[in-house]
Amino acid sequence: MPESTQAASAAGDGAPAPYEAAATYQISLSRLIKLGGTVPLIPRGDIFVSGAALNQIVTEHGADVILSAERR
Repeated sequence: MPESTQAASAAGDGAPAPYEAAATYQISLSRLIKLGGTVPLIPRGDIFVSGAALNQIVTEHGADVILSAERR
């Protein structure tokens, strides 16, 4: 399992946020989600989000929605 996916999996267990808030990550998603309940993120193409947004995704939708997250 890639390191970034392991970090995302750990977040679902009540662990501290594993992603650096100010960093930018390129992510792949397993399904359509709405960040904050309003911003749709479609699971295709290049998706770039901040670490803060990535931590929010894990909190709102669970770590299993993140297929990969690479710091850029």
